[in-house]
Amino acid sequence: MEATQSNPELNVANLERISEKADGPRNHFKIAVLADTHLWYDELKLAVARINSDTTLDFVVVAGDITKFGYADEYDRFADIFSGITAPSLVGIGNHDVQADGKTLYLRMFGPTDFSFTYRGVKFIFFDDNARGIKCCIPDFTWLEKELADAGDSLRIFTVSHAPPLSDQLDSAQSLRMAGLFAKYRVMLSIHGHTHSYDYGQPFGDGVPYLVADDIGDRNYVAITLSDTALSVERVFF
Repeated sequence: MEATQSNPELNVANLERISEKADGPRNHFKIAVLADTHLWYDELKLAVARINSDTTLDFVVVAGDITKFGYADEYDRFADIFSGITAPSLVGIGNHDVQADGKTLYLRMFGPTDFSFTYRGVKFIFFDDNARGIKCCIPDFTWLEKELADAGDSLRIFTVSHAPPLSDQLDSAQSLRMAGLFAKYRVMLSIHGHTHSYDYGQPFGDGVPYLVADDIGDRNYVAITLSDTALSVERVFF
């Protein structure tokens, strides 16, 4: 599935679908999170079928690395399978996705790498943090802090980026800067992939929980349910 005039940037199109559902109860929703699909196309098909069986989902988040080498045929293969998702879906960018001409392909297929939206009292902030080997401006901390600050006191905050702090994509200064911003603005949940190993906890002991989704090759994704003040995180195997 290529992004053309008849098939606009997929994240942009899905944000429109999400906005149509935003009038529901404040601070109440359920989302699915998966990451690192790479070339596990059979497992991705199974994930799509399992996700579609859950009719309570508001939307689906993919925390990057939908390709292995950033090739066009990998982007197209992912999109062909993932277009079968019933719920709206949003795809972040991973470090594998920027290889070769991957970043250009991502921008064409999905739209901007950094974007935000508000859904039922929560501000979601997606951003590119694939900084390894790049000298400047990733993550875009100026943009990120403005987005965090603009949430004010009335919105809770979920952030989504591919690599968690303290990973090989961020040096120690970048990791501490990111964690410091998340603590300052009281991020409710920070969502990631990259490590191919599930984790959920508070590595900095500052009250900010970090969720790292497993790779899809291990046949699981994460269901996140927000109900007023209660946040539930559950691994779903298929």
